[in-house]
Amino acid sequence: MSSFPLYETLNVNISHVDLTTNQKEDFIDMIKKFDIDGMEKIYALIRMHQFENSNDKSTFKLPYNGKYVKNDVKFDLDGLPNDLKQILYKFSIIHTNFIKENKNI
Repeated sequence: MSSFPLYETLNVNISHVDLTTNQKEDFIDMIKKFDIDGMEKIYALIRMHQFENSNDKSTFKLPYNGKYVKNDVKFDLDGLPNDLKQILYKFSIIHTNFIKENKNI
């Protein structure tokens, strides 16, 4: 059991099937609109998945062939494990709805 409740909540009954092409496009569109908090949580979910599922626990190396680009970190969606893509997709829907709800306040 991890110590990251968001990861544990999103990881329940997760599929190990790849996202559909439409889901991948939706995911990319959603994260383009994320705030800093959303992007930090995406990175934390990726890192937590690495710690939970990989023998490589290095905190100095980006997991899943991530790259530093300028002042940002980039990951190739197709290079991520299918279950992680499902977790990130679930999170992106929740966070997008959160952003929309807060704009209406």
